[in-house]
Amino acid sequence: MTFGHASGPRRGALAGAALVAITAVACSAPAGGATPVPTTLVVPTSLAPATKAPPTPLPAAIVAVIETGEGPIELAATSDAIWVEIHRGGFASQIDPIRNIEAKQLLNTRVHCDIAAGAEFVWATQASGSVVTKIDPTSAEPVSETPLTDACGVAADDHDVWVVSPGLGALVRFDPTTMTERASIALAPGAFFVAIGPEAVWCVGEADGGIVWRVDTATNEVVATIPVEIPFASGIEVGFGSVWVPARDKRVIYRIDPATNAVAATIELPGAIGGIGIGADAVWASGFGNGTVYRIDPVTNSIAASLETGFGNLGPPIAVFDSVWVAALDRNAVLRLDPAAIGT
Repeated sequence: MTFGHASGPRRGALAGAALVAITAVACSAPAGGATPVPTTLVVPTSLAPATKAPPTPLPAAIVAVIETGEGPIELAATSDAIWVEIHRGGFASQIDPIRNIEAKQLLNTRVHCDIAAGAEFVWATQASGSVVTKIDPTSAEPVSETPLTDACGVAADDHDVWVVSPGLGALVRFDPTTMTERASIALAPGAFFVAIGPEAVWCVGEADGGIVWRVDTATNEVVATIPVEIPFASGIEVGFGSVWVPARDKRVIYRIDPATNAVAATIELPGAIGGIGIGADAVWASGFGNGTVYRIDPVTNSIAASLETGFGNLGPPIAVFDSVWVAALDRNAVLRLDPAAIGT
């Protein structure tokens, strides 16, 4: 099963540039415990909140505009579906990429920070509820809920589920089968997102003005801290032999070289950045405000092409199913883009 993930603005959708207050109170349930959750409710897309009219005519590169629940932002992918964090609605939904429709709304899946796929499941986090939800992608049913204070950024592979807690200032490592805690790695308050690389796990946050942490998976220890100017973190991704970190309001993407644990390039964008995603031959970035999608050439570290979608605040892109997908937060829609048509 092939999985993908995107990480991006989890607070700005509701609170602008200000940090949402996080209550760091430990859950009463035992750490690492998993409890059953109610049966998922499935609601037709027609019952989703009405969207604003898209620009007319649509750019040719926009293959489909898929209406969703209120406030979509983060995206993930399994082998046959796109999964959406319905940020303002507080639940997850599933998009069918064959029919280009929102097939299911998982109203009993609590989501309000991040969503990812790996280890044959989909993982959703809700910081305010301090919970990580494990979802069966075949049935689109939640399997369990695991308590974790301020659960936010999440990433998963065949071996582990990694979840960042900004309130605890920690990265927590779970067994994806049992959801028992394997390790808790101290970072700093304000750590938000996590990405899995071939030789390390990487986290980013706003502590001390901005830090990227490199975590050794063999020892569960931070082996490098890389200062970057990030007043508002909007994700972290690994690809093309590098770690890529967007700084939303700084309007830059930092490219970090794992060989030196240092910033190798700083790529400037014309506006605030909603997030980034790794494609087969490019890094994709989105505009949070100007509705533009950018193709970043990893050879030249520059913008190779762009598309003005007209859809305003965009979340982190994801490149799967021969397309680039991006959520339009304020239009209650996910856009499917033809990458070959962007810039032509």
